[in-house]
Amino acid sequence: MLDESYRSSQVREIIVDEAYWCRGMVDWLITCTKLERVSIKIEVQADEYEICDNEKFDASLYRALLLPSAATLQSLRICYGEWYRDQLEDGDIHDAPFGTFRDFVVLEDILVRHSHLKDTQPLVEILPVSLKRLEIIDLMATDDQVQLMSELSDLVHQGSCENLEELVLRLDLEDEDVPADALRSLELECEARGILLKIEAPEDY
Repeated sequence: MLDESYRSSQVREIIVDEAYWCRGMVDWLITCTKLERVSIKIEVQADEYEICDNEKFDASLYRALLLPSAATLQSLRICYGEWYRDQLEDGDIHDAPFGTFRDFVVLEDILVRHSHLKDTQPLVEILPVSLKRLEIIDLMATDDQVQLMSELSDLVHQGSCENLEELVLRLDLEDEDVPADALRSLELECEARGILLKIEAPEDY
């Protein structure tokens, strides 16, 4: 009979549409060492008004749990459900950055919240060279958007992610707070480098 560690090591894909309270995530992620695709949507119950610390999502811990799959992980998607985002906006949850993605050497597709990219290092130093597609959701305030677009422009201009083919920003272009000049600069850089830039409306994940 196969032991649990062997069975876990054969898991290649994990998709969780609604991970409530993050309970048990540590236990089952840490045993998977050859993951190729991971998609997690963090959520809480609509009537859940207080979340214990061990039930909150910690992006840096999540990164540590995925490190055993650093040589195999190709697609990573992290998003929050409506009610978890409400808790975040109310200030009940602190949204820490993910940290560097550079250790994931074959990672090609990333969907991530803007706040998870907020790091002490610029994007050119934390995103993997292997990256082909980057989608950024739940964009932050205008000043943070300006910084993000500036860093993305640098990333594209320098060609540090030489395999990058597509960049997606979830933005409401009718919002007057969208930094038009920074966005236009990013558009020009993408056009010059042959990278497809998509601006798509925010939606409920």
